[in-house]
Amino acid sequence: MRAKIRLFATLRERVGAAEINASFKGGVAELIEAADREVGGRLKPEVWDEEKGWFKEGVLVFLNGRNIEFLGGRNAKLRDGDVLAVFPQIA
Repeated sequence: MRAKIRLFATLRERVGAAEINASFKGGVAELIEAADREVGGRLKPEVWDEEKGWFKEGVLVFLNGRNIEFLGGRNAKLRDGDVLAVFPQIA
């Protein structure tokens, strides 16, 4: 499957991309892993909590325009062509 991750605000600068296209198998964690490889390891340190195996506290994530927490969170089903919008933590 292929999906797109759109990054907003300061994430664009820190990761060095506004959009990442990635091929992956599985769920959200696999997509983040694949996208991280596409940008040379600059995505996960910004948005992913390795201990929890999920997004860092305060990072907002939308799947096709809907908050991923309301779509099953970790269990959200991804399909080919999905778009994940990721917003950074706000201090």
